[in-house]
Amino acid sequence: MMPFEKALLTEDVPTTRSYLRLTLTNIRDELVKRMDAAEMAERLRTG
Repeated sequence: MMPFEKALLTEDVPTTRSYLRLTLTNIRDELVKRMDAAEMAERLRTG
């Protein structure tokens, strides 16, 4: 589990969910930017 900042530990579930969604989107965008798509596709094909 990821640790949460104390400020996020509230009863405001929609805000926390939005924050996590934004964080995951940023992680995905950074992964796509860094990875070599052709090499990744080949590795997935060959196992």
